[in-house]
Amino acid sequence: MEGRPPNYNSWQPGSSYTATIQNKAGDYLTSYIDDDDDDADVMFVPFAAKDPGVCDYTITEYNNTNDSPLSVAITFRVKEKTYRLCSNMKRDKKKIRQLCVKKRDLPPDKIHGTHCSFLFYMKNLSEDLYELQCADGLEQYLSYRKQKHAILKTVAVIHLDETCHMTISRN
Repeated sequence: MEGRPPNYNSWQPGSSYTATIQNKAGDYLTSYIDDDDDDADVMFVPFAAKDPGVCDYTITEYNNTNDSPLSVAITFRVKEKTYRLCSNMKRDKKKIRQLCVKKRDLPPDKIHGTHCSFLFYMKNLSEDLYELQCADGLEQYLSYRKQKHAILKTVAVIHLDETCHMTISRN
């Protein structure tokens, strides 16, 4: 997957479902909202019932054309506010970006444009195993650092980098 060709039409919203996202190490994607509700950390952590973070996400599918990769938006709600996972469009020297969270509802209708910082191309590797590439045009994949922070990173051979392989389990 190399990003969406520029001649495709707008993304059309489709079905939504609640799910957890787990990395190959068995840790769950978890979001922690600051007290001021404007910022969040997104990390992969071992599942614990007492963990104060959010690990149940709403995955909304977006369709473009019949032959395009499935695109998804990943959101969650805290205190009746919707937050969406997205790219912050800034890279560090190692071509790695931390995943960020923006407090905002998804657009109610279609999404226009060639690139989108809050959509991810979802490629199925096996039954429940996926790769999630950000649709922002920078061709980076959802992954994590040793400290378990969720990041977006450039990968030469995506199928060989297991830090980019995610299990998505519908709740």
